[in-house]
Amino acid sequence: MKKEVSFLGIQGAKALSIIILISILPLAGKSISQSPANEAPKITRIVPMDRWIDLSWKYDGNASGGFAVAISPDGKDFKTVEKVGSTSRFASVYVDSLARSSVGFSGQLHLRVAELGSDGIPLQWSETSKVRPEMPGDIEAEVRKKFNYFENKSSYNANDPINTVIFNEEQKQWQRIAAIKMYADLLKSAASTQVPRDFTIPPGVYRVQPGQMVVKDAKNLIIHAPDVEIIVDSDSSGAAFVFKNCSGVTLTGSKKKENISNLNNGSFLIIDSEQLPMSVTRILACDSEKQTIDVEVLPGYVTDMPLKERMIAYSPQGRMLNVVQMGWEDLTDLGNRRFRLKSRSLRDPKNLKSVLLPGNLLVLHNNPQHKLRTHSVYSNQGCRNMRFESIRVYSGGGAPADHGTAGQTIYRNWRLLPKPGTNRLPISTGLGQFSKNGGTFIFEDCEFGPHLDDGINLLSGMSVLGKQEGPRQIVVTGWQKPTPGSLLTFYDFFNWEKFGEQKVTEVKEVEDTAVRKLVNAFYASHRMVQNAKKAFRVTLDRDVQLNDFSMVIHSDYRADSIIVRGCLFRDQLAQIMLLQGAKYGLIENNLLLRSTGGGVSAQFAQYWWEGPMPSNFMIRNNVIRDNPVSAAVNGFAGNGSIAVFAGTKYPTCERLLSNFRIEGNLIINPSVYGIVVRNTDQVVIRYNRIINPGANPFDGIYKGKPVSELHAAICLEAVSHALVTDNEIVFRNNYCQRAILTDSCTNVVTLKVERNREIHEENQNGKK
Repeated sequence: MKKEVSFLGIQGAKALSIIILISILPLAGKSISQSPANEAPKITRIVPMDRWIDLSWKYDGNASGGFAVAISPDGKDFKTVEKVGSTSRFASVYVDSLARSSVGFSGQLHLRVAELGSDGIPLQWSETSKVRPEMPGDIEAEVRKKFNYFENKSSYNANDPINTVIFNEEQKQWQRIAAIKMYADLLKSAASTQVPRDFTIPPGVYRVQPGQMVVKDAKNLIIHAPDVEIIVDSDSSGAAFVFKNCSGVTLTGSKKKENISNLNNGSFLIIDSEQLPMSVTRILACDSEKQTIDVEVLPGYVTDMPLKERMIAYSPQGRMLNVVQMGWEDLTDLGNRRFRLKSRSLRDPKNLKSVLLPGNLLVLHNNPQHKLRTHSVYSNQGCRNMRFESIRVYSGGGAPADHGTAGQTIYRNWRLLPKPGTNRLPISTGLGQFSKNGGTFIFEDCEFGPHLDDGINLLSGMSVLGKQEGPRQIVVTGWQKPTPGSLLTFYDFFNWEKFGEQKVTEVKEVEDTAVRKLVNAFYASHRMVQNAKKAFRVTLDRDVQLNDFSMVIHSDYRADSIIVRGCLFRDQLAQIMLLQGAKYGLIENNLLLRSTGGGVSAQFAQYWWEGPMPSNFMIRNNVIRDNPVSAAVNGFAGNGSIAVFAGTKYPTCERLLSNFRIEGNLIINPSVYGIVVRNTDQVVIRYNRIINPGANPFDGIYKGKPVSELHAAICLEAVSHALVTDNEIVFRNNYCQRAILTDSCTNVVTLKVERNREIHEENQNGKK
């Protein structure tokens, strides 16, 4: 029983939930001031939310049995609704319909906390605290309204001008002069002795080169840019702002004292570019036998396309049509802005039926590998505690250069979308890739999409053993340098059995070309990315005996936590949230629409040398619709709207991830699984509603079995200590009629499945 009590609480995720709610929503909670019972926990904070009540408490003793939380509608008859582990001082209580109906929304719920004894029985309860539950909301409707995104409305016209304003050379020169003066004034403010430093960019249009505006060593600086448009003017890649060794800097499009919660009516900063990374074309003809597509580039777009790149298809009304990534392999100039593309995408019957049709729009990525015309908002180099708010990005770059920042980095009220009032269509990248050397990423009230790859990609590096030179000396390959004092954990390359972990005492980069070639050749033989870019000789504090090409996991250079809340994601041609390496995570109240891969993917990727293993995540109250729409980019195992899995090259039964709670999500039309969890210990899946799992069936073989035999609403592979309860599953196709699928590696002794409800087409009354 003690083990069961432990896995019902995810201490890190709960701590993160409360900490973040308190830090960025200080008015949402209710402070509690009362004297606790003798030697009992003391409730210190309560935050009511839609369907949840988050609370925290103090307790100085050693609660070896963990804690219990009980609620009551009248303060008399209490029901224990939550149990958490011994180190936790936080809990998230689900407010069910029974509790709500008992008090109504004019009444209050009563909560109390107690330590659990070794027998699992509550000891002395805290004094009771009262809170009024929030009115339940419609997450999808609220997010759509917030961003004014309704798919049945379209004012798009491909024949509209590419830009609403065309600047002549004289105007552009004045914009460059204005940018030089503005930048000089900004540097003066950044260097002033005034605290806090506060600088407002005058409204207007400024034209800069990538890397022209560099802010160094600034501290406690607020840059307001209301009604400002910055045009990054270059074919080369780069950022509008570059921050180096800065701390406590805010870049915001809002005016001083403006309430940025008003997303649509407030002021904002625009980042744009006239060197667009995509060219919009109209499909003229398709030849499925020759696999060719004839297109015409619309006026205003460049025609210097590469011989090989990626593309996105849209309807004439501007709705993205792709379900998978598409590209071309050859290009012939037919003259008069017309081209013939050779594309294997014409082999796909789905594309022939509804995507690659004459009259539809085909947007061609004219920026190979994002090396040209990718203009982002900013680049962070060695910075700490940065905030970016009220920003609109029309150029497609987002923030792809945010690596290695420390402390807290906040993105609030961002929108990455095509420029309104123009015939621009795509966003060539998502917000970008991110890494952290400790600290938190927070994304709130942001809109992303559409684009060619992942929406948010949080990552760090994994390494591979090059050779062992002695009991305590090894050569590590990869791109991440081990840090003296950090821990390295070692796993077998093939089966991921753990060898142990040792502390780094000394490290030196070496020019060992032979070792790097050996590792890259080994990876190439397994059809994986050759990423042995550097080699490091590492001395360890203890003896170790490793297998050839062992995987090396670093304890540092990873995010402490990530929070994504209240965001809209749509039309990503990979995964929406690729979350790797974070120690804690909170993903809540987001609307996720149509992506090729999973919606929320907490994983690591041996193929890309990316990771390490994430843990301690709360994924709740999200609405995920038509996602994934096709086979996931990480193989069949990643085909879940919410996917938690170890991205190992070869299947393993090892438990490599831990502590995940997936609660209260609405999942509609997942292609295979609503929720899939693999190689994980301590899992809670509850209060989710999954509608029409297996919505987009496809053929194939996985682990020697036909894919048609593997569809389910919830899939558990190599999982232990799992609770699956109070979920509702609505089956609407004959292809998938299975609620829960488990494999032989799953520990069924520690798996508890209860109170789940199935509704089949032939039985609308439901089946338990």
